[in-house]
Amino acid sequence: MNPQINWQMENNQSGISRRAFAGVRSVRILCKIRTERKQTSYNKIHSNLAGEIRRKNWISAGKGSAVCEAEESSMATESYYKELEVKIVGIAGSLRRGSYSRMALKTALQGAEELDALTGIVDLGEYNLPFCTGTETGVEDHPGVESLRSRVRDSHGILLSTPEYHGSFSGVLKNALDLMGFREFEGKMVGLIGVSGGSLGAVNALNSLRDIGRALHAWVIPEQVSIPKVWNVFGDEGELRDADIESRLLEVGRQVTRFAYLHTSRHTQEFVESWEEAPPNPGGSNR
Repeated sequence: MNPQINWQMENNQSGISRRAFAGVRSVRILCKIRTERKQTSYNKIHSNLAGEIRRKNWISAGKGSAVCEAEESSMATESYYKELEVKIVGIAGSLRRGSYSRMALKTALQGAEELDALTGIVDLGEYNLPFCTGTETGVEDHPGVESLRSRVRDSHGILLSTPEYHGSFSGVLKNALDLMGFREFEGKMVGLIGVSGGSLGAVNALNSLRDIGRALHAWVIPEQVSIPKVWNVFGDEGELRDADIESRLLEVGRQVTRFAYLHTSRHTQEFVESWEEAPPNPGGSNR
């Protein structure tokens, strides 16, 4: 029904017009009630995002842990909410010392930390991974493989950062991804970052990673960052010289965290159920 329809009484059809007007008014009231219910649930979810998740620094597996003091909020006192720790893991697709892709990844993880996510970086050079041969022989019992799989499996969101080599992403990242599968990626939020020494950026590498995410049934967010001429963007100590790229990297981390929270939160499921629930029809019983 078009809400812009102008109901007019004419040709002695006032009774019909009044009933039509009353029907429109009932629909408007129901729409208003439903909208208010949706907005209330929406506000509860988003106002609770920062307050419900405890602040921690989630260090790479086997490296120990550093736990910061939990930050309380007014929402935490409501029994309706249950604490949820969103874990975002970043995988750096380069083994090079002073890697630019790792520098970019650290900035993106700072965006996740702004929303109190637990973050950590997987340094593939520390896992001594074997080459994937397409079988589990010699792989399933490999401590590095199991540690990598467990680390990624335990996360809610994943950030992949890679240099672009010959129009695609790095071989070390491809091997790591081949050693994992649905158990590690299915249903996870994934954000993509690519760096390149040339002026064309790393779009080809990111497109290939997006295909892999889809193949593994992951949710690859639309936001991504491709950094051309990366040697001109970062300083020797990893400091960013480009405010726009810094903003985009931070936003990728935030987006993965937001969607990971919404995808796993019980409150979101309640919100969806409330949204889909049909409102009562006050006139339905009279038909």
